[in-house]
Amino acid sequence: MTVRSAWLLNPGQTRQDTRLAALGTMSPTGSMTTRSGLIPGGTPCNLTMSGMTATISMGRAVIQGTTSQGAYPVTVTVAETVTVAAGHATLDRIDTIWLVAYDQLYDTSGQTLAAITYTQGTAAASPTAPTAPATGTAYLRLWDIKVPAGASAGAPPNWTGLGLLTDRRVYTSAVGGINPDSASGTVGGYTGQYRDGPTGLERWNGAAWTSVAPTLTSSFVENSTSLTTNSTTYTAGTPALNTTCIVPPSRRVMVMGQAQLYCNTAGQSTYAALHITGSVSGVIRAAGSSGPLRVIHYTGDAIVPGTQVARVIGTAGETLTAEWQFRVSAAPAGAQIDYRNILLVPMAG
Repeated sequence: MTVRSAWLLNPGQTRQDTRLAALGTMSPTGSMTTRSGLIPGGTPCNLTMSGMTATISMGRAVIQGTTSQGAYPVTVTVAETVTVAAGHATLDRIDTIWLVAYDQLYDTSGQTLAAITYTQGTAAASPTAPTAPATGTAYLRLWDIKVPAGASAGAPPNWTGLGLLTDRRVYTSAVGGINPDSASGTVGGYTGQYRDGPTGLERWNGAAWTSVAPTLTSSFVENSTSLTTNSTTYTAGTPALNTTCIVPPSRRVMVMGQAQLYCNTAGQSTYAALHITGSVSGVIRAAGSSGPLRVIHYTGDAIVPGTQVARVIGTAGETLTAEWQFRVSAAPAGAQIDYRNILLVPMAG
């Protein structure tokens, strides 16, 4: 056998099955359930295509069934091949390759074994991938294969060049380990769990993933296009100027900006202020509000440059947005802004 499972075969498993399978307590998803996934290392269960033949490489995995089933440790010890069915005459199709632990005590397969299986999807104008293997209840989706209309052994498509192969592999590790996980919608299994996520090292706080040590990336934007405003309330104008950064664990971001103001009428007052919002915490500093950000204010018929420098406090891991906004003391005299820039610098400590 080239696809093996420990604690599955009837009447029992071999010593070699036990040695090859990944045993132990893996990443939990509940009191009695485990996160299904491949064991990281090398390129487990990688897919290569040759004509209409799909080859899945060696790899190890843990596959959770229903709560009463438990999790099955499975190992692919020799590369497995499957034949992809020819394409529909006029419609595309999405097929799926799975790693399945069949157990007739719990599913409708009528067999007890681990296997690489292939499910042919339904051809359609907008095809979708199969939702699950027909008979198994403990399975791991490995790859989706988009089969173009007319594909055949005599006329196979350029699978990689056309982007027809979609990697659906997920990974798991021992409890307390850090799982490679780029899926932003994945829910953590327990408070205090860590993962290698979209923003780097992240921790599950019981409700959301928060970045542990995000990259401190500054952001700078500038625009020399003139804009005018007649508004007596703060507005961004056209073209608006704003930029974003990720708030670091220190929660502090240095905000700096310059704007060049011109009052069209003597005695007219022009005001410029940075309006700062967070993706989680909402408005952090409203344009023109009192506090650490001072409003640039000038009265008179002249061109005057102004600068704002301040530190603001956000929520670690959220996206902070800073935008220049302007107003005049009275309409319709208006004011002109000739040059603007914004610099956001996340602070390490």
